[in-house]
Amino acid sequence: MSTFSAPLMIAGDFNIQVDNATDTHASKLSDILSCHSLHQHVYSPTHVHGHTLDLLITRDNQSVAVLPVDLPLLSDHAFVVADCSCPLPPSTTSTACRQVRNWRGSTSTPSTPTCNSTSCFRHHLSTPRPLSAVMTKLFGTFWTNTHQSSPSECL
Repeated sequence: MSTFSAPLMIAGDFNIQVDNATDTHASKLSDILSCHSLHQHVYSPTHVHGHTLDLLITRDNQSVAVLPVDLPLLSDHAFVVADCSCPLPPSTTSTACRQVRNWRGSTSTPSTPTCNSTSCFRHHLSTPRPLSAVMTKLFGTFWTNTHQSSPSECL
């Protein structure tokens, strides 16, 4: 038994005489199709010698109407035309959020320190520290101030 549910269509020249009950290949193909809940839709001859070699296979639950097969004209095989319904899966809507800041509506400039003076920066600079620690502190202060003075919003 098949566990897939998406629409499926297999079409082409199988070179198996599915209309011949004594053909072992046709019997094996029929077993494979039934084992996987598939259905073959072409029943009229598609070859100049009168056999059904060109097939259209779908899942059992798919609706397919094969139009009458005309005699072959330019090839030794007929052209098989079918009308089928393959519903699209339900659409999944996704939303994206773009973070923006209103810099012009900011209550203060982003460079204004939150400690209201440069003395807090002088303290961090006067104490020997690795440059990375000083930059981390400065960036953290800048970021906190920016977020408070000009909060971002989702558009």
